[in-house]
Amino acid sequence: MSPDDVLKIVASIIAGFGGFGALIVLVIKFSVNMIANRLAEKYSLKMNKELEKYKVTLESKRHISKALFDREFEIYVSFNKVLADLYNDILILEGIKNSPNQIITNKELMMYIEHSSLNDNRIEGKFTEQQVQGLEEKISNKIFEFRNLLAYSGTFIPHENWKLYQELCNECHTYMLTEKTKDINRIKLAMGKMQIEIRNYLDQLIIE
Repeated sequence: MSPDDVLKIVASIIAGFGGFGALIVLVIKFSVNMIANRLAEKYSLKMNKELEKYKVTLESKRHISKALFDREFEIYVSFNKVLADLYNDILILEGIKNSPNQIITNKELMMYIEHSSLNDNRIEGKFTEQQVQGLEEKISNKIFEFRNLLAYSGTFIPHENWKLYQELCNECHTYMLTEKTKDINRIKLAMGKMQIEIRNYLDQLIIE
């Protein structure tokens, strides 16, 4: 029922009041219109706030074509494949370096060979110097692969994201160059930062 319908019903009821009744009708009509206007203003204000909120949300998003997104996403996947192997090998190397007694020197290995003691439980679960060197070489090759990917991807992903991967690559390289007191925590921090920033970037994309 509209405000006009209400006025008609009320007017018919108070018609017998004569001129005073007409005055009452005018007062009621004025009050109804005032309330309606206030409700309309309140609703309009609410809608404006909702639209402004939506506008801010929309402006915070980044529009990207599907073709460009597919190319970017492929690069991120390539980075993560290299990083998974690289980071895992560095963690293994860190564990070995922190437990020197797990490494069998060439001299010790020759001694075990001469005495046919390769099944000796004292060398079980340990690494030879050749194995450690092989692991270090594998890590160096992965860093080289990482750098090649950086050189290729710079044109196709946002520079802020590219810098995150570059920082992580540099930390891995620095770790391998440091002979003493290797700090793997710097790699962990760079890795965590990269994962958070890339995830946030992907979350705000609108694919068109």
